[in-house]
Formats: sequence, C-alpha cells, structure tokens
Amino acid sequence: MLTALTAEDIRYARNVDLQKLTGIHASNFAAWSNNRHISERNLGAIAQALGMEKSEVLRGFELRRKDNQTTAKITERIEALIAP
Repeated sequence: MLTALTAEDIRYARNVDLQKLTGIHASNFAAWSNNRHISERNLGAIAQALGMEKSEVLRGFELRRKDNQTTAKITERIEALIAP
C-alpha cells in the first residue's frame, strides 16, 4: 500500500513514475513543472492517488518549478562560457 508522498518526493520524482502512480500522462507533469496551470480536477486526482493534501502537491510543483528555473539559469551561464 502506498504511503503518502511529500512535496520533496514530488520535487524529485520522475515524470514517468508519477504517471505510473496517478495514471496521468508524464507530459502533463512536465508541463506543470514548467508553469502550466494544474486544474482543480487534476490536482484532486493527483492528491488522491498519491495520498497527499492538495496544498502539498502544489508545494511539490513549486519546488520543481524553482529547480527548473535554477537549472535553466545555470545552463545559460555555462553555454555563455563555452561559446567563443
């Protein structure tokens, strides 16, 4: 039986694993991790499937978005250093 996940679990979970746990396609998790709005219906389905509160699911996505923004900034800096 699945025990409740945490926001940190959502933060680091692979999209394909979230798909397996929720039945929601992995591409949606990728989009939601890049600032696409999560509908109330999908939020409820995710929370129920993962045994979490909706607020904790949202917190997990906020962490994913922050990580994605940080990664994009670092990639940009590295690419600037590599470019001639």
